[in-house]
Amino acid sequence: MSCDNNTSLITSKAMDRIEIYKSLYYYELSRKEEHRTALGLPAGILALVGGVAGVYIKELADSDIGDFSTVILFIITFMLMVGIMSTLYYLGKSYHNNDYRRIPYVADFEKYYDGLRKHYEGDVGEEMLIDKEFESEFVDRIASEQMANSITNEYRTDQLYLANFCLLSCLVLVALGAVPYFFRLLDRNDEPQKVEIVSTSSYTPPADSTQ
Repeated sequence: MSCDNNTSLITSKAMDRIEIYKSLYYYELSRKEEHRTALGLPAGILALVGGVAGVYIKELADSDIGDFSTVILFIITFMLMVGIMSTLYYLGKSYHNNDYRRIPYVADFEKYYDGLRKHYEGDVGEEMLIDKEFESEFVDRIASEQMANSITNEYRTDQLYLANFCLLSCLVLVALGAVPYFFRLLDRNDEPQKVEIVSTSSYTPPADSTQ
């Protein structure tokens, strides 16, 4: 096999590796946008859960703390607030940890390539040596950035999973809190209405205007 064929074979294999690493690199970047979109749904549900928690807190403020249903509602509301804060915490970590790395600019690669040409100038098989080292550097940079972005994506995915778990717990607590909440409403409706009776002895009829 001739030297030209060897060079062609090496270049072909290197290009195959480059294409594989490029596809993985861009895949991790696309996961960044998918992850950002995925944060919208739990954030919206959390806002609704926060509204329900506000209703429970208002009911507790108007209730007698010694009542059994009020105590149960207080415990559930407290746990619900802890769940909301935990969900916010993990959503925040998932959203703000977006330290993504990108491959160098084309101008940087061109500068590196020119440096290789000067370094191997006059050597036997300089074109093959330049291409091999440049392709190796290019592949290494893509692989390095892809790995860093993959680690970032895995971390953000883990934080989003924890946020969704906390949010699911909040939804369960909302359902449980609805039971004592509606018991409180029923008890309030069953309470007798107080009517103030005014004594007739203190009543003074209006003066007759016809006289």
